Amino acid sequence: MFNEEKHYKKIAEVLAISEGSTGLSALKLAEQMRVNVVLMKEHITVAEERGFVCRDESYEGVQWFSNKFIESN
Repeated sequence: MFNEEKHYKKIAEVLAISEGSTGLSALKLAEQMRVNVVLMKEHITVAEERGFVCRDESYEGVQWFSNKFIESN
């Protein structure tokens, strides 16, 4: 059975481990988690809505990060 919260926490964990200071694109995250990039874009959007991850938009594109603000609570 698919557990959404566990899946979104896993996305945040992968981001926390591998993001460094530049974050990860949806493509890089999909590659690391071995998920289709279109599906990952949907999952990461929901993960953001639920507060597990956050994004940084720049001229280089969107980079995703684990939500450090939520982790400190």
